[in-house]
Amino acid sequence: AIPRSFVGLERQTEALRSSLRTGSLYTEPDEQPAAASADVGQPEPWTPATLLNGWQSWGEDFAPVAFRRDQFGRVYLRGTLRGPANSGTATAAHMFTMPIGYRPANRIAFIVNDSNTDSMRIDVQSSGIVEVVPASQVTNTNFPSLNHISFFTDQ
Repeated sequence: AIPRSFVGLERQTEALRSSLRTGSLYTEPDEQPAAASADVGQPEPWTPATLLNGWQSWGEDFAPVAFRRDQFGRVYLRGTLRGPANSGTATAAHMFTMPIGYRPANRIAFIVNDSNTDSMRIDVQSSGIVEVVPASQVTNTNFPSLNHISFFTDQ
C-alpha cells in the first residue's frame, strides 16, 4: 500500500508530465529528442586570413589562421601565427585585416599567450586591422594563438 501523501504526489507528477508532453522539448525516457530546427543555422565555414607583413600560419599540427561568423553575428578567430623577420616595427604589428561585416563596432583588445609563455595584446580595430600592441612586442620568436578571440560584429 502506498501512503496517502505519495498518492497525491503521484497524481500531481502525472498531471505535470501530461502538460509537458504537449511541449516540443519533452521526450519520454526511452525516446530521442527531436532534431534541432533547420532555421537555427550553422556557422559559416572558416575563411583563411590574408596575412600581411611577414606573418605566417605556424603550420604543423596547428590550425591555419582563419575567421568565421556564426548565425548570431559573432566572429571567431583561430590559428597560431609565426612572427615576421622585420620585428619591432609598426608595420610588423599589422597581421591581417578583417573584411567588412566581420569587424567590431569599436576597437577591442585581447590578451593571448604566445610561444614564450608570455602574454601579448592583440587588438581588432573597427577598421578591421588585427595587430599586436605595442609593436615593440613583435619578434620572429613570437607565436601568438588566436584561438580564444571572438567578438560581435558592427552589424
